[in-house]
Amino acid sequence: MIEIVIKYAKSMLTTVLEQHAENTKDAITGAARDMVGSAIAGRRTADEWAEIIIDGVDEIKDKVIAEDGLSFIGGKLKFALSPKNLKKVLVSFELYFQDENGQWQKVGADSNLNSTNFTAEALREMESRGEISFEVEE
Repeated sequence: MIEIVIKYAKSMLTTVLEQHAENTKDAITGAARDMVGSAIAGRRTADEWAEIIIDGVDEIKDKVIAEDGLSFIGGKLKFALSPKNLKKVLVSFELYFQDENGQWQKVGADSNLNSTNFTAEALREMESRGEISFEVEE
């Protein structure tokens, strides 16, 4: 069952990111078309992206707990500049669980977003710190 959840996790993360990136693109296009503000209006901070993505991560966490009977231990949601393409931000999460025998299980996924979906400040922070991470809570 955990393999199915891992596939679902990747699909969910990609869907959430694409949906919100498209909304950001629409905001940028609308702002340019209406001559109201600049492209910055459509950019989000890492905190704002974390708020958007965490609902989907929580959904996966709850699914693993309900369907596989695992205990949630902790997790992280991370944002980092892609080492392969600096115009992309790698968004990833890792969730750690234990089964009734104390065996560890990890569920995670990653996907890319265009760096233009992030504020300049968020990109500078990723560059200087290597990554921006958030704890996934119970």
